[in-house]
Amino acid sequence: MRWGHLFSSGFLFLFVGLFICAAHAGDAPDVYRIEEDWELVVRHPGPNASPQFDTVMNVDGDSEGSYARLTWNYRELPECVDGGLQVQSCFGKQQSGWFNEITTRLCDSEDTITWTQVLKITGRSQATFKIKDGHSAAWGSFGGSQSRIELHAENGHLNNYYRNCQIFYGLNKVAILRIKEVRKYDADGKLISKSESPIIFCESQPDPAAESAYE
Repeated sequence: MRWGHLFSSGFLFLFVGLFICAAHAGDAPDVYRIEEDWELVVRHPGPNASPQFDTVMNVDGDSEGSYARLTWNYRELPECVDGGLQVQSCFGKQQSGWFNEITTRLCDSEDTITWTQVLKITGRSQATFKIKDGHSAAWGSFGGSQSRIELHAENGHLNNYYRNCQIFYGLNKVAILRIKEVRKYDADGKLISKSESPIIFCESQPDPAAESAYE
């Protein structure tokens, strides 16, 4: 009987503990703003505007939903041309808006490009995306309040957001491409969480034999 009583008591405490944990998990605040600090280190950009890549911030975690897309060192709209930085507002496979933040190519010397991508809920089903604190030896300072584009936010929060990045051209020119830190904020601007380690998309050592492979 004593062991049965202890077992019952232990089970009760375990159940209560799980209930409390679940209650606290359910109280987690919704995410209303996300900031990603990016860094790209370029190894001798090629004369053919390499490397070229894109970065994406998806609002609702739905590939057919709303997302912001940046095309780096090339522009797709209204026709594809080398060089520059284009900001696109997309829904599924359709672009609903775009503008050119930069129109020049990366130069032929090594460069480190840093910038912050910001996704923020601004209304009941609205969000904005912008770049801020951008810097490059070739491009100088870029981003800010003028570098903003509107997006649809189906859920009214960013709890399910996801990011993506693809290098299309000049992979051997990329020494490192990474997100140094991700910060998430609630509706009052209070920090909810920040990442503890960088998110690396590409990291490589120089390979002289392949130096011209992607030019």
